[in-house]
Amino acid sequence: MRSQLKSNRTARARRSNAQSRSLLAGKLFDDQGEPLKPSHSNKRGKRYRYYVSMHLVDGRQAGQEGYRMPAKEIEQAVAQALRQDRELQLAWASKGKSDLHHEEVLDHVVKVQINTEHLAIELMMPESDTPRTLSVPFTRRRRGVETRLVLQSGSNREPDIVLAKRIARAMSWVDKIRSGASISEVAQNEKCSPEFISNNLHFGLLSSRILEAVITGKLPPNISTQTIRHMRQLPMQWAEQETLLLT
Repeated sequence: MRSQLKSNRTARARRSNAQSRSLLAGKLFDDQGEPLKPSHSNKRGKRYRYYVSMHLVDGRQAGQEGYRMPAKEIEQAVAQALRQDRELQLAWASKGKSDLHHEEVLDHVVKVQINTEHLAIELMMPESDTPRTLSVPFTRRRRGVETRLVLQSGSNREPDIVLAKRIARAMSWVDKIRSGASISEVAQNEKCSPEFISNNLHFGLLSSRILEAVITGKLPPNISTQTIRHMRQLPMQWAEQETLLLT
């Protein structure tokens, strides 16, 4: 029990640190070979992290376009691309590491190069001294001054089974609660804590378009169970959900 508590504390600390530090610092480069520097801004007491082209930070080459990318999005997108790589999945599974959090996944990354239409992700395979490079195509989208890279994984992408199961489970909780059951009663029936139910209930409130995207494997690669899990204020309006998760 004591070792389990220690493990839980370590996991929580790791997640907390990941939310505040830039996991691709020194590893992310644009198509000119220029590094993207970690930066942040504060708005209404909330901290937003970015990766920004060096010349935009220090004022060099005024007027030239560059990158200002939401850090959390690109980190999760790269981690998801690695999770979908079959060779890497098998290597991790052989070491009993089939459920790594995204900061653990990114520890394997040596370099991420943003090319014109694809990311070149250089990584170290478990128990290998030779880096391996993945080429992952993406769609480039602008949102004001920010740049978003929506990674593509090809037409044969498999559905996210873990996410689909989490959604189905949460939908059954929502049905029970709407029928009059309390969160505590649902938790007792599911043999889990009420906090787990509360923290995952929003999986059962997703729009029908999002559910279809999950089932057909058309959900953007940067959206995962972990992504939605940490969305404490997921919009209730389906149109807003779809804007957030499908674009």
